[in-house]
Amino acid sequence: MTHTVLDQHGSFPAVNTQPGPQFFPSLGRVLGLGPVRQWRERARFRAELRRLLRVGGYLIKDIGFSQEEAAREVNKPFWMK
Repeated sequence: MTHTVLDQHGSFPAVNTQPGPQFFPSLGRVLGLGPVRQWRERARFRAELRRLLRVGGYLIKDIGFSQEEAAREVNKPFWMK
């Protein structure tokens, strides 16, 4: 026997099937993933900044960093702002 859940109008209810935080909005808060997400973003940013330092200084200037600022940022651990 199969049961179908219909809304009050006899239609299937709208379901958000998009992946991401809106699918389970409180799951990230429950699991405490906010800091983990920030750490991943910082690690990615610093890896990209490291790559730009290797490629050339002109790209660092384009994003508003000096060579010294970029070098300091790259050497920070991922958990530090």
